[in-house]
Amino acid sequence: MNHLDFTLFQLCTHGWTHWDLHLDNVLFQDDHVSAILDFDRERYVYPELDVARVVLSGCIDENGLNKAKLDSFFKGYQEWFPSFELKDLGRALQLLWIVEAPWWIKTDIEKCSVVPQRFFLEIEWLQKNWGIFNENSQ
Repeated sequence: MNHLDFTLFQLCTHGWTHWDLHLDNVLFQDDHVSAILDFDRERYVYPELDVARVVLSGCIDENGLNKAKLDSFFKGYQEWFPSFELKDLGRALQLLWIVEAPWWIKTDIEKCSVVPQRFFLEIEWLQKNWGIFNENSQ
C-alpha cells in the first residue's frame, strides 16, 4: 500500500461491470464463450475490474502466470477494446486487489469452500507480483 499511487485510478473508465466475472461464471463451448452467468452483482463502476478478475481466474495457476493464456485473452479483448493496453491491466489488477483483498485475506480462509480459497491464492499471487504489468514496475 505504501507504493500505491491512487491517482492512477483517475484514468479508469466508468461503465457497467459484471463484478463477479471469474471462470465459474463463464460457460464455454468449442473453445468459445457461450454464456456469462450470475449478473446479480452488476454495478456501474470500472469495467477494468472484470478484466482483472478474469485474468486472475483464468491465467494464474499453480505455476504462476500462464503467459499463453494471458496473450490469448488479451488479444481477444483488444479486438473489442483496442485502447486497453498492458499497463492498463496492471492498474486494473491493483484496483482489484484494493476491492477484493478485504474479502479474501482473513485468518479462517481454510474453513471456507474451494472458491474463496482459490480467490485468496489469486490475491496472494497478486501481492507477490505487484506491479508485474506496470511500465514502472521494479
